[in-house]
Amino acid sequence: MKTITMKNVCSLICFVLLTVLTVHAQDDTRRLGDFESLEVSGGISVDLFHGSPKAEIEMIKGDSDKLKTEIKGNTLKIYFKNSSWGWGGGNGKAKIKLYFEDLNEVDVSAGSNVECNEVIKSTEFDADASSGARLELNLEAESVDSDVSSGASLRLEGNAKNLKVDVSSGASFRGSELKTKNVDADVSSGGSIKVWATDSLSADASSGGSVKYKGNPSKTNIDSGKYSGGSVRKMD
Repeated sequence: MKTITMKNVCSLICFVLLTVLTVHAQDDTRRLGDFESLEVSGGISVDLFHGSPKAEIEMIKGDSDKLKTEIKGNTLKIYFKNSSWGWGGGNGKAKIKLYFEDLNEVDVSAGSNVECNEVIKSTEFDADASSGARLELNLEAESVDSDVSSGASLRLEGNAKNLKVDVSSGASFRGSELKTKNVDADVSSGGSIKVWATDSLSADASSGGSVKYKGNPSKTNIDSGKYSGGSVRKMD
């Protein structure tokens, strides 16, 4: 009886050790070349930090060999192979600490999640989100261009001179903490936009879309699409 118990204990210890080793074997750090643009798709969460380009990967589910970190041109693409950029990235899930030197564009899709609490400085910055993805950034930029669609969520804070944002299909843009001189906002199909405009505001809302703004812009050009249920109003 004692021998059987010891065998069971040894088997359990071996199983636990094997499990731990397998999990750690899935995690790795990848050195990267220079990139200025980032595209993320699938079941991947990315936290951005300033530093020498590298990706510290923690696998939650799936095979790390199928998690691709490819640089094409000046764009880093992060996705699971064979996911076809589909919603949720198939069965794979991962958390990544991604370090960058310069960044001028982030594009998230298919349920991915990207955040950066550090300030990203750029002359022209593109921030796009689609298909249920989420993107949160802190920016200092001359101009910002954003396209948000298909249930995605994008939140920006910081400062910018010009902002152009287009939102559709139930997506949301939260930019009420992004202090901007000139804002051009276009929303449709149940989308929502919140912005902060100090000098000028051009807003077009249709098909159940809404624009809410703060600030006292001296120049305004507003089309609320009253015949299609759009709305533009100042925040309380």
